[in-house]
Amino acid sequence: MELTEKIAGFVTRTNFQDIPGEVIEVAKNAITDCIGVTIPGTREDASKIIQKYIQGIGGLPNATVIGTQIKTTGPFASLANGVAAHVLDLDDVNMVLIGHPSVVLMPTVLASGEISNANGKDVLLAYILGFEVMVKLASLINPDHYEHGWHSTSTFGVLGAAVAAAKIFKLNTNETRQAIGLATSMAGGVRRNFGTMTKSFHAGNAARGGLESAMLCGMGFSAHSQILDKSMGFVDIFGTKTQYNLASVADFLGNPYELISSGVDFKRYPCCGAVQSAVDAAIEIRKKSDFSDTDIESVECGENLLGPNILVYPFPKTPLEAKFSVEYGVCRALMDGRLGLEEFTDGKIKDKKLQDLLKKTRSFVHPDLQNVRPTEEDKTQRFPAIITVKLKDGTEFTERVDNAKGRWENPLSQEEVSEKYRLYAGMHLDEKQVESSLNFLNNLEDIKDISDLTDQLKA
Repeated sequence: MELTEKIAGFVTRTNFQDIPGEVIEVAKNAITDCIGVTIPGTREDASKIIQKYIQGIGGLPNATVIGTQIKTTGPFASLANGVAAHVLDLDDVNMVLIGHPSVVLMPTVLASGEISNANGKDVLLAYILGFEVMVKLASLINPDHYEHGWHSTSTFGVLGAAVAAAKIFKLNTNETRQAIGLATSMAGGVRRNFGTMTKSFHAGNAARGGLESAMLCGMGFSAHSQILDKSMGFVDIFGTKTQYNLASVADFLGNPYELISSGVDFKRYPCCGAVQSAVDAAIEIRKKSDFSDTDIESVECGENLLGPNILVYPFPKTPLEAKFSVEYGVCRALMDGRLGLEEFTDGKIKDKKLQDLLKKTRSFVHPDLQNVRPTEEDKTQRFPAIITVKLKDGTEFTERVDNAKGRWENPLSQEEVSEKYRLYAGMHLDEKQVESSLNFLNNLEDIKDISDLTDQLKA
């Protein structure tokens, strides 16, 4: 059986009762985390531009732009919610994908769920299946695909979004195959746009593209039904090798589910996942001694080989660039002992003390980390960092962190997931909305109509 057909059949025949309970629990936490960080994301400039854009176009108001009072079409809601979910770079990560699954899937399942009056089980199942397809396909051609310059969140994300929406719309196997085919022609997103508004657009555009693919193919629109299998198809075009073992995906769909195999990494800092371990290390160093930034002689940030290809702004000029600067994240953490949203402002970036410390800081591929790739079998190291701070009096501090707190191998507790949601959702929702929505999310499988949840997410 060919891969496209195998995936479509897996999606259409899988029911909620087929999903292991532990998979459901991880999915609920991922959706919760993503919605929480989306709400403050709606106030960012990129989100405001998208909101203005969709309001100017108009359309049937049947889906919610969460964190606002805007109702719009399903595709536009998924676009806006995807941008808002990703713009702060506080959203989750999967290391096989080397990208951000929930910022594509959450907007897709909420919007398609609202316009089809889906219940919580429908939404959860669609999310789980979208995640499974997205990450299993990534396992086939990553990390080469990502290292070549593609933004995996977008390229694989649109395919995951298409099957998620197809499941909610109850498309049959052939229609789902068509949706995958159409979504392939919407795949894109290049990493050179990191550090700009376009990075978050990648997530929203993938959500919109996947949702539109399912909607159109449910109406009879056609695409190639073997798009993953044939030459000039998705794997052939986006892969870098001449041949791939498609059975490595086809034979292992749901066995095991990626949500409990490669899992979900939750972030504590609003910046690229490749910076998280370095910031943990810097904060640990900061705790060890009461030195000031003026006491520092030099800062060395040791990374793996992929880090320098992602973290390309040693002297960032904007908050978005700062999210892709290990130097900035480490220096700011050394100065402030933390790294939150308030550290990513124009004022913080232009701070003379910060700029002086950046000039003493360098990043490099550390000899002990040069063979580490984020999808390797040894999961004890995920974007590891070795940070060394030398003081003018000769004192030296070195801290190594292989897995930042929040990584799948070093997870947040259930209470920490809830507290993160309260912190960020509470920036714009009132306390009653926060607790009501959190209760809905913790019991998502019991919701009769997903609009009961989205009604609590307006601000």
